[in-house]
Amino acid sequence: MSRLLEIQLRHSSHYLTLLRGLGEQFTEGREALKNALTQYESEAGNIDAGFDSAERHAGKNGQAARLCTEYANAAPHLLNFRQQPLERLRWLKVALATADTIDSRITARLLLGVGINHSRLAENISAITALEEALRICRDVGDRDTEAEVLSYLGITYIVAGQTENAIVVLEQSLSIARNVKNPRTECIALNSLGQAQHIRREFQKAIDYYEASLYVANERGFLPEEGLVLTNLGRTYAIIGRPLRAIEIQQQSLRIAREIGDKRSEMSALTRLGLAQYVMGEYKSAITLLNSALPLARRLGDELAQVEILTILGDSHLNSEQVDLAVDSYKQRILIKRSLPHDPIYAIEHILMTEALHENGLEIESSQVPGIGLPIDVVENVESKTMDEVTHVMPSGSVTWLHLSDLHFRKTSAYDANVVLEELLGDIKSRNTEKGLSPDFIAITGDIAFSGKPEEYVMAQDFFEKLLETTGLSREKLFVVPGNHDVNEWLVERVTRNLANTIVNRDVYSDVVSSPGYWKLFLQRFEGWANFFNNYFTGLATFDEENYYYTKTLDVGDVRLAILGLNSVWLSHPKEDNANRLVLGERQVRAALKNRETVDAHLKIALMHHPKEWLREFDVQYSWDYLADGCNFVLHGHLHRAGIARIETPGHTAIVIPGGACYATRDYPNSYNFVKLDLKSGSGTIYFRGYSDNVGGFWTEDNRLYRNLSEGMHRFTL
Repeated sequence: MSRLLEIQLRHSSHYLTLLRGLGEQFTEGREALKNALTQYESEAGNIDAGFDSAERHAGKNGQAARLCTEYANAAPHLLNFRQQPLERLRWLKVALATADTIDSRITARLLLGVGINHSRLAENISAITALEEALRICRDVGDRDTEAEVLSYLGITYIVAGQTENAIVVLEQSLSIARNVKNPRTECIALNSLGQAQHIRREFQKAIDYYEASLYVANERGFLPEEGLVLTNLGRTYAIIGRPLRAIEIQQQSLRIAREIGDKRSEMSALTRLGLAQYVMGEYKSAITLLNSALPLARRLGDELAQVEILTILGDSHLNSEQVDLAVDSYKQRILIKRSLPHDPIYAIEHILMTEALHENGLEIESSQVPGIGLPIDVVENVESKTMDEVTHVMPSGSVTWLHLSDLHFRKTSAYDANVVLEELLGDIKSRNTEKGLSPDFIAITGDIAFSGKPEEYVMAQDFFEKLLETTGLSREKLFVVPGNHDVNEWLVERVTRNLANTIVNRDVYSDVVSSPGYWKLFLQRFEGWANFFNNYFTGLATFDEENYYYTKTLDVGDVRLAILGLNSVWLSHPKEDNANRLVLGERQVRAALKNRETVDAHLKIALMHHPKEWLREFDVQYSWDYLADGCNFVLHGHLHRAGIARIETPGHTAIVIPGGACYATRDYPNSYNFVKLDLKSGSGTIYFRGYSDNVGGFWTEDNRLYRNLSEGMHRFTL
């Protein structure tokens, strides 16, 4: 060994001894902990240099390799608290890679550190892999102390990954072992994490009970970092159950501890929770000030999960302060960060939990206290001199035929398979004309044209539309399309729109939402991709914007005048809310479309929308759907990926509902579409169901799978 290397390793050994002593002080709690942190801050450069020196020689010198292992394991609680996750991971992985032989117990502790810091980075798969390996080793060697700690952090990782029930199982195991082996720090961590899990389950009193138990241990033992964290979580829960003053008191304690020990992460969390509490109280300016203090800390720490949460509440605070542009900017920043994360961060659901809890506890803010929701929507010209009941027509003779497609789902990743299915579909449409004389007078496409509302998906759609129009011999003015939930950028400002959606429980709230300034713009800006496609492709024929989010068109087929009502059932759609009884069509667009003069004068009224009746909220079925069905002759929709036909009979009126199947879901899915032909002279119609088979290269044929007595894929009905 050279003299220089000997000096370098002696330097490394000296600062390893110092680091080991600081680690012991840190675990003693309170004053000793603060002294350890103060000394660590002054010596951190020398400690880092000591490790770096050992690392440079670890490949050729056994003593250097051992020093790397000892550095990484010398003060785990202190280093996990003070080092940035990437730097901590570097130390741990060097230690694991450079040592020839490591005691199994030390290996388990190093893997525990790896798991903790991958979890801090939201790299959940890597975290779980390391923690499960550490757990296996602990159980093999009987290291119950480390086993309890591994289980506690495995539970934390499950929480971040959204696996709350799994988290509770392992955290309860951790708590039991920690108490048996008398490990108060792990007991404190497990109790706090169980509180988080119960909070996510909305068992708020259970969460408080766990937090209080954890707080008792932390306070008794002087575990200041853990005490600050528990206070932060406890304050968050009090804010959500509608006790913001108590929340503020608790968060101020947490902030004091964070600043006392120089814990920037806890300081960031406390500022965020204080901002949340101020938001709950309606003190939006105070919330903005606090959150703007928290955000730079989150960025400095590289904590993307925290940035997502801060930007969510910050955006909502701006919105409620009528600072719409600042709100949108916050939401857009959040979306960019969220897309870079490997999963949907659990802390991004905080604001949803808060809103839902407020409503459950009767603490919803009165509409007079909150700026309005939505830009004014002018109802198109009403026909005051005529009502639907007063207008009668003599139905001309003749026939009307249309082609109904739905749920095309264009996207690049499935372009090849979709092309196989849709090229065959174009051929089948052409053969229906040749063999059956089915030549459509117009085409209806009821949504989900794209898969995620991306511009490149609409380029693919336009190419298909051009081929479709060429195949049918129709022009663009005879192609009618409406958006589906896949045509909406549902992740843009989805938290606030989802929160608003939860408040629309009756017609009065719906009316407030669509007629007040501010929020309507947020709903409609999610249609950015759709609007660009629609306005470019149908230039001069139709427009989509904040006021024209639906349309009415007329089409003359011989002597028969058709009114086509292109309705928007997806303006309230959200990835986690696009289910039965969750959407609102809205009386305003239905009434405006039906009362339009040209609609009133039409012989047949055909409504296009994406979602079926069952997807509408109960009040909206009464005021929108029933009104629509009573005013239209046909309602065509998609979404279900299942074709069919149904009649709605009311005194003096019949409406026929025709759901279209999915033209393309996957190659092996029972894809389908249909033609409808009306014979107005006889007062009858026929629906031709077509289905896809992927056998022998793929082909479309008559679809007899839908009903027991269906023959040749046809069903005849009376008008």
